[in-house]
Amino acid sequence: MDTTDRSDTWRDLYASGLLGRFVVLCLGIWLHAVDSLVTATIAPAIIDDLGGVAYINWTITLYQVGAIVAGAGAAMLCRRIGIKRLLTFAALLYGGGCIIAGYAPSMGVLLAARLVQGVAGGFLLSLCYLAIQQWFAQSWWSRLFGIEALIWGAGTLLGPLIGGIFAGLHAWRFTFFTFAVQAAALWIMASVWLPKDTPSRESTKRWPVLPLLVLSMATLLIAESSLATRLATSVFGCVLGAALLYVAARLDRRSHSRLFPVQLLDLRHPVGAGLLMVFALSVATTGFWAYGPLILKILFGTQPIISGYILAAEAVAWSLGTLAVSTARSRGDA
Repeated sequence: MDTTDRSDTWRDLYASGLLGRFVVLCLGIWLHAVDSLVTATIAPAIIDDLGGVAYINWTITLYQVGAIVAGAGAAMLCRRIGIKRLLTFAALLYGGGCIIAGYAPSMGVLLAARLVQGVAGGFLLSLCYLAIQQWFAQSWWSRLFGIEALIWGAGTLLGPLIGGIFAGLHAWRFTFFTFAVQAAALWIMASVWLPKDTPSRESTKRWPVLPLLVLSMATLLIAESSLATRLATSVFGCVLGAALLYVAARLDRRSHSRLFPVQLLDLRHPVGAGLLMVFALSVATTGFWAYGPLILKILFGTQPIISGYILAAEAVAWSLGTLAVSTARSRGDA
């Protein structure tokens, strides 16, 4: 798409009255993108206040578990209750989780709040991409997805810096209160700007309970493996969790109401190969931003703001790569 086409797209987007909808979607992407990196950066401050160093990684893990399960079921929920209702519910859920985390008196309460935030974040992420395909013309998709990639990059860039500032001020609780305010703003904008939608005819299909249960068991088992004191136990738990992920994908493939693309396990298909690439990239980057700030503080006494800048540098590289791919032209090899 050339420059003229892009400017025409923006004029059409503004003239059609759809700009407000897209702003709502961008805010949803922002909240999910910035969350985990902010929490990872303030993790040392949380430990100083609440203790529970053995469970600090669960502040990230439980968020991701909730996001995975909720994101997998978001499409089916949309068909049942509509995008607007689910998005406003997710905004309220996310804000409530933030408030509970901000007032958490113990690590256990904080972990429960993080699970709630993760469920809401998974809904927000999936809904934003679903809504673009449902509400906007296909000629706009590449440009809108590119802008959301930029929002994602901004979140991963600014998240560690925001967390580092709050941790340096010994005010990690205000981090969660700040995002609760943003969630309230998202709820207001979604209530005003998003259209009402009716349930789909497919909403009567059976809910894929078994694949969701196996998926939840797999993610929790892999998360629990990180607390194992013996290497063999940890490796066994991870391998078993990965096997359950495969089982969940196979069960979903045979389900009448699928959670994932049917090509998920076909690595010769572009969809399957692309999803494997995303999985591998996530595995390669998650370890450092989940444990990096805490390890740097223990080994070198690194201040949270410095850890934030280190994570931000990685986020910049990730964002630049994302933008380069989003603007590349498709070769259309059939």
